[in-house]
Amino acid sequence: MSDTKWACLITQPKMVLAAPRKVFEKFLRAYIERFKQQSIDSDQWKEFLYSYFQDKREVLDGVEWDKWFYSEGMPPVIPKYDDSLAVPCKQLCQRWSTSGDNDLDQFAPSDLTSLTSVQVVEFLALLVEQPPLSLIKVQKMNELYKLNDVKNSEVRFRWLRLCIKAQWKEAIPRVLDFVNEQGRMKFVRPLYRDLYGWEDARPTAIENFKKHRDEMHNTTATMLAKDLKLI
Repeated sequence: MSDTKWACLITQPKMVLAAPRKVFEKFLRAYIERFKQQSIDSDQWKEFLYSYFQDKREVLDGVEWDKWFYSEGMPPVIPKYDDSLAVPCKQLCQRWSTSGDNDLDQFAPSDLTSLTSVQVVEFLALLVEQPPLSLIKVQKMNELYKLNDVKNSEVRFRWLRLCIKAQWKEAIPRVLDFVNEQGRMKFVRPLYRDLYGWEDARPTAIENFKKHRDEMHNTTATMLAKDLKLI
């Protein structure tokens, strides 16, 4: 069972039983105490759940356990999460994605200053998944939000991907500086792949990789060589 599915399942008994938070927290503490320092399977967890809530067995029987344990795909029931922090990220992403190049006066530096760093990362991550922004938009975004000056690696990574997608040539040196600083494949592989996919940037990316290959972890270097079609 995936972590996502398990995270959803763990909330299912609470919803079915309509148990107060304190009651369910007591169950979780008892569960942890019973199985601490052990490796157990889903059936053992279910058996303990039934033994703890013995007076609620008929209610628990209403859970489609086979679907939770054995079916593929998404969980049978998705809990309702508080997405209030994600809403402004989605809204700002939508505004940038749908606005025209001549309609950028609606944006202001306060768009980002009102967000936390985690929200800024989410906003940029959402934009990366959208069709490429125009170069005019990306340049305007930097003018307003000063993203070229940000030191946060998670923000820089997503911002540089947007720059590559918009084919902003002035961003190439900043991308190379970033990948040369980083050793984490979660950063360097997507950026190198993006550069390789941009024909004008491809030779520079390959040249930079060859220059710095000996500085990289062997696994990272091997994977990047494959990404750059060098092996």
